[in-house]
Formats: sequence, structure tokens, C-alpha cells
Amino acid sequence: MNRQAQLASLLDGGTSIIITGGRGAGKSTLAASAADLCRSPVGGVVSIRSGDGYRLDHYPTGEQHLYCTTEAHQLNDPDAVQLTRRFWFSPGVFSWACNRISQDISSGRRIILLDEIGPVELQNRGFYDMIRPDRRNREVTFLLVVREELLEQICSLFQLQHCSIHTVRNDHE
Repeated sequence: MNRQAQLASLLDGGTSIIITGGRGAGKSTLAASAADLCRSPVGGVVSIRSGDGYRLDHYPTGEQHLYCTTEAHQLNDPDAVQLTRRFWFSPGVFSWACNRISQDISSGRRIILLDEIGPVELQNRGFYDMIRPDRRNREVTFLLVVREELLEQICSLFQLQHCSIHTVRNDHE
């Protein structure tokens, strides 16, 4: 059984998973590949590189929205905010994504892919409310993507010690 199939089997069995690794290691690719193999319906969003930024793709429908970029005006969001040294983020797109994920859960999708949990969530924004312990839907199995340097901080803040952690390494590491 390959790694993607093993992850899909864990998810179908109700085990939440964190995929971690460095930038460009293939975390999002592995997460999407594992989601593709799940027997249970999967909801959520995947973060995809797009020009000078990233877009969120709604996993079930493929609907896409640019959510962060190096230039605020590219977001077409008057509420865009610079949350990291490099990137501006669209609160409107995060709101759209959270609404889509809530709809996914309401429609019976019990595996939710959130790519990625990082600096934005550490500032109580983005997907923060979707995964914070006091609001997290206990019937949902999560497939989370987290950068390795933030793993300990994210696991502590969101009480994710119960998750199965899988590390992706770059070929040159």
C-alpha cells in the first residue's frame, strides 16, 4: 500500500492527520492525493501556488479564489490585511472558504482538508475558528497541512496531539 493509500485508510477510519514538511516539500500534493483516495466524501480547501501568491481551491467543486499575494490590490478585497512580512491576505476569501467548509460538513462530508494551517491561524484568523478546540466539530476527521517549523506551536494551540503526523521531505533533504 503506498503512502497516499495508507493516509486515506487512516482518514476513512476516523484518524485525523497532519501532513508537515518544509516549503515546497509536497505537503499539499500528498494531502490532495490522499483525499482523492478516500472512500468517504471529502470537503475543505487546498492551497495552490498562483503567480505571486496562493489561491484556495474548494476540494469538492474546484471553485477557486486568490487569498494571499505580495500585492494587496491583486486581491480585490478592500479589507486585505498584511499578516506576514511577505503576504497580504483576503479576509473575504477566508470567510468564503469557512462558509464552504461549513456547507461541506452540513452536507455530510466528514473528512475536511484544510491546507494550510499556519501564521494566519496563529493570529486567530483564517481557519482559526474551524479548528480551535472549543468550536471544532468532533464528528469531523481533519486532514491538515502545517509547515514543519510551526508544527509544535500549532499542535499546542489547537490541542492536536491526537493527530497522526506524517512528514514530507524534499528530495534534497
